[in-house]
Amino acid sequence: MGPVIKSLRKSKHLTQGDLSKLTGIAQNTISNHENQNRSLDEHDIQLYASALNVTPQDLYKLASNESLDKEASNIVELNTNKPTTFDLADDNTIAMYQGKPISDEDMKLIKRLLRGKE
Repeated sequence: MGPVIKSLRKSKHLTQGDLSKLTGIAQNTISNHENQNRSLDEHDIQLYASALNVTPQDLYKLASNESLDKEASNIVELNTNKPTTFDLADDNTIAMYQGKPISDEDMKLIKRLLRGKE
């Protein structure tokens, strides 16, 4: 499963640090997962799937698929074209711009602007 996560992460132009921010999983743990030096549990798989905008089933399918890169690209492309909605008021949501997480400071500014308070 580690190579699948690595391939999807790279296809989304995310660093391990970016993925760490999205999942809450330590960067060195992500490295160990990607290099298959540490096993993943169901909770880890769910966190990765959510951060990479795929389902856990997609991750399992890709892990068992011989044509990893092609299948990963297809899934990423399909999911990238789907509009995603979320509530900016939800502090458990990580907003992104051009594939990078928006900083807490910038989110506060965006929320102030939306409320009309500059």
